[in-house]
Amino acid sequence: MTAVSLTAKIKLFLNKKGFMRKFILYSFLYLLVQACSGIQLINQADFYSEEFLKKIESIQLIYKDGDKKLALTKLRNILDEKISSSEKAKKYNLVGVIHYAGGEQLRIFNWRHNLLIRILFSPIKSS
Repeated sequence: MTAVSLTAKIKLFLNKKGFMRKFILYSFLYLLVQACSGIQLINQADFYSEEFLKKIESIQLIYKDGDKKLALTKLRNILDEKISSSEKAKKYNLVGVIHYAGGEQLRIFNWRHNLLIRILFSPIKSS
């Protein structure tokens, strides 16, 4: 067997119909599984203070009981200056969820726009 015929056999094998598609698909699936294998849930205690989590939990219970206005009032009473940036994100996410559940999509768009402007142009504080 000569080297020319061996390379010709390899080329024929690689050019078989569907081989490259299968190879690319299986390679992609393998990489996807490998990339997602290390995903873990976050530990909330690493990002939020215990006091903040208790406040948010009580506000969520108030909202689940149906008192949307009181829940929003309590959320607004949490001062941004006294909480970390991750706590601010959780606070404003909950505000957005409450507004969205009430069918106020346009209000949410305006609220997100204003929040983005506030975040972009506010001084950065270390937490």
